Amino acid sequence: MNLSFVPDAEQRLWRTVVRRKLQLTRNRVRLQNRVESLLEEAHIKLSSLVSDLLGLSAQRMLKALSDGETNPAALAALADRKLHATQEQLCDALGACTQLNPSIGGC
Repeated sequence: MNLSFVPDAEQRLWRTVVRRKLQLTRNRVRLQNRVESLLEEAHIKLSSLVSDLLGLSAQRMLKALSDGETNPAALAALADRKLHATQEQLCDALGACTQLNPSIGGC
């Protein structure tokens, strides 16, 4: 009779940690794809200028956008100075923000 292999406690712990890390990474990518899709539907091309939509600069701009800010220059001013995109490029990418209307009676 052959017995099943049962890893020791440390190996089981490491397997659990690796699985959890993989799950968190997948969730982050899924969220980033959903945010990018939503922005594309609104004709906001932020992802072409910002390498990480969940990064600090993009988070600031998205937060201001969700708070009702529609001025592209004000949104572009929230970008970090280290961002390679210029203010003009950001204003152009965020230009569709002026046409956004809050959904009335939405979910």
